[in-house]
Amino acid sequence: MSAQAWQPGDMKATPFFSRLGVKHGIVLSILVMLAMTIIGALMMRGTLNEIELRSQDKGRAIANSLNSMVLDSLGDREKLTRYFNDIERLEDIDYIQIVNVSGKVDISSASRPGLRPPQILRPDWLDNLNSEHVLDRTAMAVPWNEQGDTLDKQGIDVFVVLLANAEKASDEEIRSARHLRIGINFDDVVNQRTPRLILQMLVVTMIVAMAMVIGLLLLLAHILRPLKELHKGLQEVARGNLDYEVPVYSHDEVGQVVRAFNAANARLRVAFERIEELATQDPLTSLPNRRVFDERLSSEAARSRRYGHPFGVIILDLDKFKTVNDRFGHPAGDEVLRCIAKTIEASVRETDLPARIGGEEFGIILPESGVEEVHGVAEKLRAAVEETSLPHRNGLPEGLRITISAGAACSAGHLVTPESMLAAADAALYRSKGEGRNRTTMAQRVANKTSIMKQVEDKDEPEFGR
Repeated sequence: MSAQAWQPGDMKATPFFSRLGVKHGIVLSILVMLAMTIIGALMMRGTLNEIELRSQDKGRAIANSLNSMVLDSLGDREKLTRYFNDIERLEDIDYIQIVNVSGKVDISSASRPGLRPPQILRPDWLDNLNSEHVLDRTAMAVPWNEQGDTLDKQGIDVFVVLLANAEKASDEEIRSARHLRIGINFDDVVNQRTPRLILQMLVVTMIVAMAMVIGLLLLLAHILRPLKELHKGLQEVARGNLDYEVPVYSHDEVGQVVRAFNAANARLRVAFERIEELATQDPLTSLPNRRVFDERLSSEAARSRRYGHPFGVIILDLDKFKTVNDRFGHPAGDEVLRCIAKTIEASVRETDLPARIGGEEFGIILPESGVEEVHGVAEKLRAAVEETSLPHRNGLPEGLRITISAGAACSAGHLVTPESMLAAADAALYRSKGEGRNRTTMAQRVANKTSIMKQVEDKDEPEFGR
């Protein structure tokens, strides 16, 4: 089964969800949602980091304020326990402890229901703390999830060294000293700030989303405009308009595609022009070929039948042309054909159509011409060719001349079809050949013999063709 040729009418409306604009709109919506999610996550993370930093500062401030009192009361365990229990009652304090370097708890507040219990520290807890948790030489802060299996991240442990003059202590003294450990819970702070944070997130994300939508819509229009123009260019080329050139709006990849399309279309236009030229032009003489001659003859015959306007047909044949090829070679014969073609083209009227219709045979169609006009043009052509001095090149001898025989017919009466016109002109040509060549014969002057004309042989020279 042979494939059918594509036609411009085969272009159908693109389904809605297959349109490029809709696809870009979906991608745009996904990008906006993704941007809103990222912005919200960043804002939430920023807020939690801010709360965590404030909790660190708060825990360190509490520990530093208790430092001297705790050092003075280390011998009174009950006093410190009561004091720690009082501090624990603050809304964001879960526990307060004194721990030694091995992770053992010396003194701790009582764990009340609802508060996070302190995680048990390993003996090497101080060695396993990462440097990122160090606040300064005397303090460090660790998120809850770093100290145990709890999933609750809304809090922090602050460790402050218990030394009378910690700033002047050596690193070894700081590491071997006991630490005041405070568990700070900032769930309440987060819960209080969540509504305002959500509102801020909505406002910021809406502003950013609107800016993204506007920017992406402008970008989408910038991208789609050359694509629409390219689509229009493809439609024009499909309709056969190879002169259409797509405007270039950018120097990006789309612009490069448009430029490539224009370049390909230009080459296609040149190729089609060449193909059309080859299809309509004789490659040797550059005159129209037999195809053009036949099409024009058919149209003139149809017009003559319809409107009764006369037109003429002349057929010319070079005399003894085969002798030229045999004596001087085919390049010389080609040179003769080119020269005679130029003479014919220069001798006919602008409205006439000269064409090469055979090897050494030429045809001329004369629109709106009567018998006298047709005969006059045929005689003019014969005389012009006879007077033409052929050039001394491609093997032609100097001063060589050649003659033609002409047969002509004019549409009248029954001579109104392409076939009858050619038959009449061809019969007249044979009569010219038979009567000695280098002459013109009109078919109308040969009464009742246009289709049964007998060719007359030349007795002086051998016949190598017409």
